[in-house]
Amino acid sequence: MTAVDSGTATVSGWQAGEVRTFLLNTAHPRDIERGGREINSQLRTPSSSDAPFTDYYAGQLFAGFCDILGEQPDMVVIDGWNP
Repeated sequence: MTAVDSGTATVSGWQAGEVRTFLLNTAHPRDIERGGREINSQLRTPSSSDAPFTDYYAGQLFAGFCDILGEQPDMVVIDGWNP
């Protein structure tokens, strides 16, 4: 991530064999723009063969990055556990 402005992040990613810059807004994942300003880059091109509810915009396709456990002083590993 290179910048955040009014909830829209500017991020760099690999697409079509090159590094590109994208806009991503997870608060409004289905909107490509708000108030005349682009907030989500289109990452997929729509096709007539797409399944219903196919996602196309960066905010929809964002999988996330963070430490989901937060600040944990200790972590317990249970051997052989499967979700």
